[in-house]
Amino acid sequence: MSELEFKDVLRRVPTIDEDVRRMLQALGEPQTYFGEDKADRRERLVDLLARDEGLRARFADITGLDREDGSDADGDEEFYTPGGEELYQARVFLANYSLARARDRIKSQTEYYQNHRPVEVLQERRKYNESLKHIAAQGSQVVSDRCTSVLRYSNDQRYLACGSWDGKTYLMNQQLERLAVLDGHEEKVGGIDWHPQVTSVVATSGGEGLVLLHNADTQAVVATLQGHEQRVARIQFHPSGRFLASSSFDLTWRFWDVETNKELYYQEGHSKEVFTLAHQPDGSLLASGGLDGIGHIWDLRTGKSIMVMEDHVKGIYAMDWRKNGFELLTGGGDANLKVWDIRNNRKPKQNIVAHKKLISDIKVSGNDKFMVTTSYDGNLNILSCDNWLVIKQFKAPEKLMCCDIAPDDQTIVSGGWDRCVNLYNSNL
Repeated sequence: MSELEFKDVLRRVPTIDEDVRRMLQALGEPQTYFGEDKADRRERLVDLLARDEGLRARFADITGLDREDGSDADGDEEFYTPGGEELYQARVFLANYSLARARDRIKSQTEYYQNHRPVEVLQERRKYNESLKHIAAQGSQVVSDRCTSVLRYSNDQRYLACGSWDGKTYLMNQQLERLAVLDGHEEKVGGIDWHPQVTSVVATSGGEGLVLLHNADTQAVVATLQGHEQRVARIQFHPSGRFLASSSFDLTWRFWDVETNKELYYQEGHSKEVFTLAHQPDGSLLASGGLDGIGHIWDLRTGKSIMVMEDHVKGIYAMDWRKNGFELLTGGGDANLKVWDIRNNRKPKQNIVAHKKLISDIKVSGNDKFMVTTSYDGNLNILSCDNWLVIKQFKAPEKLMCCDIAPDDQTIVSGGWDRCVNLYNSNL
């Protein structure tokens, strides 16, 4: 066997505990020791491979890493989970759905660039950016007795869902008056997302590992998605509304069919907790960000990782796509906000130094003209999507953990350690 780089071996170490056990057994090592948890078991496997060249060679042989042509045994596919007929049919649907949307988007973009007048567009965007300077704080409301972890407006703007570390989701109206409380989680709520077509359906995720689908009008739990082994950090519906993705501290993200309430597959690939994810607007791709500081872009139609983002030096906590379909924004524990162009998959096209501490949330406006970010430095920033400059900044008394923009692009909300939801708009 040729000399093996340990980083290549490490890339192949499984993250699911069941797979770690199988690998230890295949290498002739005990599957578990007394008092050893899942993280300890995987760390033991990594340590064995680092110290023992013989075990490294056997591991490489099992995983196909020592092939002379340097390719993977399955055609250069890094991370692969077998699936059945339901997954096959889902991927056929995803291909047909996303290709039609991509065709329409490209046609619209082509017509725009053929007919637009640059000077007029620049003047209009400058005028719009000036209007953003009129945004001001309009009010604040205490949500619960623990920090506000996630905020999401419903698509019809009837509800603002506020997730709390007390395990509850609070529904408010546009005046921040409490309307209802959604129960069902035993631990902190980490993710919220509204169904893109059925405006009364909202999904929430909790620290106990469950994803729940609620009817916001009746406050009833209509479905429970169970499969994650640890805390579920973020969730998001696919643009079609048929599927939902969830990221978890069990080192995986999972893809669910919300029509059957079944898990279609789970995806490995991160060496630490998977914190955030975001569907590309066409619905063909999904980006995931982990506390290992690595981001992946996955093709949902094939299951392959088609791009790896390795420029963050600390964990990735937030991401969102621009409406153009090819730019992705990521925010990390290194306080850096990065802009990635998936047409050039080597380095970020822009690194924006806009915060001093961990970036906790990112949201791009529906009109694609501005974005907002929150950070543990207590700042809510409003940035132009033209030049990435900070147009306006608001300071909170404590760490900010989340933000959202209302569907009409007129109102912004933020929340954090002060247990509140804060409301901002131009009031013009």
